[in-house]
Amino acid sequence: MVDYKQDLWPDEIKTTEIISPVTIIKEQGKILGRKTNNIVVGEVKTFNSSTKLIDFPFTYRFVLVCSSINYEYRLFDFAFPIEIYPIKIIPDTSIANELSLSPRNPEIKIDLEEEFIEILKKIFSAQKTVKIITTLLAQSQDIKDES
Repeated sequence: MVDYKQDLWPDEIKTTEIISPVTIIKEQGKILGRKTNNIVVGEVKTFNSSTKLIDFPFTYRFVLVCSSINYEYRLFDFAFPIEIYPIKIIPDTSIANELSLSPRNPEIKIDLEEEFIEILKKIFSAQKTVKIITTLLAQSQDIKDES
């Protein structure tokens, strides 16, 4: 008789130290919220698109959200395969221009976690990003002052 309860799985299967890009970006969205007293936060949304990102099974959009004025701004789309890398990012057009990406193909391909972190820093520090956040904060203050 066959012992079907015998462990047939290899010993290498265990929890991993790998951090998903979604986890990294969600944490950055929370950090933005803390910096802005939750007036502007970053949110990751599942994104189904006909863009070139669709060739990866995990496709998302990162948006800046200002609830007080009911506004969202797409900062970038990103996608990755089951193996996580390479990650593809397509930033907002203005940010792509700031990063000197080709207007015809503004896609960034990232092969390592360290590169991913550096690209996120560049996107978050872009003049367009900072301008959007400060403008949302100002407009939110206008709404607050009216009430």
